Amino acid sequence: DPEQEGATAAVVIENVLEKSLRISIDERNTILVEDEPVADPSRLADTLRDVSRASQKFDVVVIPNPRAYHETVVLVIDAANEAGMQNIRLAGGGPAE
Repeated sequence: DPEQEGATAAVVIENVLEKSLRISIDERNTILVEDEPVADPSRLADTLRDVSRASQKFDVVVIPNPRAYHETVVLVIDAANEAGMQNIRLAGGGPAE
């Protein structure tokens, strides 16, 4: 009951990842969609449309490495918007090594 004191709504990352395309950005700014490197980042929106149709996943979770360039993160988010993804979430990346 949301009216009860202490009630919270929590999103479990595993459930989100299961229902979303996972886009990672590594420390070298390589973009990976579902762990597959993207050969041409300028065609990322097309790649996302294709993978989304094939997998029937229309949400995205972007997981940048802390050393990834802000520009690369913005490129990924813009491509997801262009591809018509329904929800775009930004998750914390792994530790910077």
